[in-house]
Amino acid sequence: MSVSTEFEVRLSHPVSMQEMWTQLEGRAFVLGVPNAKGQHIMMLGDKRWFIEQGEARAGDRVRVTRMMEQILVVERIEA
Repeated sequence: MSVSTEFEVRLSHPVSMQEMWTQLEGRAFVLGVPNAKGQHIMMLGDKRWFIEQGEARAGDRVRVTRMMEQILVVERIEA
């Protein structure tokens, strides 16, 4: 009988960190402050996402409604 080490278990886990950062539709977060160019950008894992926020402003809670290439389309969640 063989006992797996914690390292081996983590490597064989079916949900990788990469998968976690690519399934973003329906997830919610608080929209941060835009950069100097007025763009909202979020880093998740090793990927840089541009946020198309519509009517939402910094500090609003938003939900991802669609993903396109490197763009996340979000909508404001009413409180």
